Amino acid sequence: MLYRIRVGDTLIVENKPLNQTNVYMVINLGTDEGFGLMCLSCGSIVGSFGADKEKLMEYINGFLNVKYIVPKEEICEFFNG
Repeated sequence: MLYRIRVGDTLIVENKPLNQTNVYMVINLGTDEGFGLMCLSCGSIVGSFGADKEKLMEYINGFLNVKYIVPKEEICEFFNG
C-alpha cells in the first residue's frame, strides 16, 4: 500500500467475507489501547490493534479490499467548509 494510513483517515472498503461495501475510520482508542477501526455504518469497533501497525495491515489485507482512502484533512475540510 503506497499511502500511510493514519488516525482520522476514512477507508471505503469491500468487506470480503460479507461481500458488501463498508466505511471504516481509523480511531484512537486511548493512550493504553492504541488505535482501531470503527465501522461508520453500525458504529461498532471492529478491530483494536494497540500500537501494532503490522496487525492492522494483516487485518486489512485479510478481510478488507480497500477501494479508497479519504485523508482526515479532506474530512475536516468538508465539515468545516
